Amino acid sequence: MRQRTLVIAGLAAVGVAIAVAVPMAILAMQESHELKFEYVKSGGIAGINEKLVFDSKTGVITFYRSTLGSTEERQLSDAKVQELRQAIAGSGFFAMDSVYPPRQGPADYFSYSLTITMDGVTHSVSWIDDFASSEPVPAGLKSIVSEIEVAYANAS
Repeated sequence: MRQRTLVIAGLAAVGVAIAVAVPMAILAMQESHELKFEYVKSGGIAGINEKLVFDSKTGVITFYRSTLGSTEERQLSDAKVQELRQAIAGSGFFAMDSVYPPRQGPADYFSYSLTITMDGVTHSVSWIDDFASSEPVPAGLKSIVSEIEVAYANAS
């Protein structure tokens, strides 16, 4: 009788472990497809301050324009989110330097920053307009920004 009780208790413990582990594994898999970004453009002679923010949990991309105090939200399609993920993955973004600083002299340029979290990894890059940069801004970075801007423009 004692062995039977131990076996039943052992099976119950395994059942509890599975009941806890499976949802945790599903949650971990869902998080592995996470995509978040924040793209900021500021400066210039007009003192622009604009931001695009996206979180794949909601699928909403939000445009903030502080100079007008306005906010606009749009929904990105799953296909567009997948295109963005592929563009980011193919750009080498996570291996880029964190800062591309200005050279001495130029003024009235735009400053940009892009922070991306994808599959649990976060990286940020800051840069300025090409004409004022002390080193070349990677083409892959410009490509991602273009994809983000087009995604927002075409979102519903």
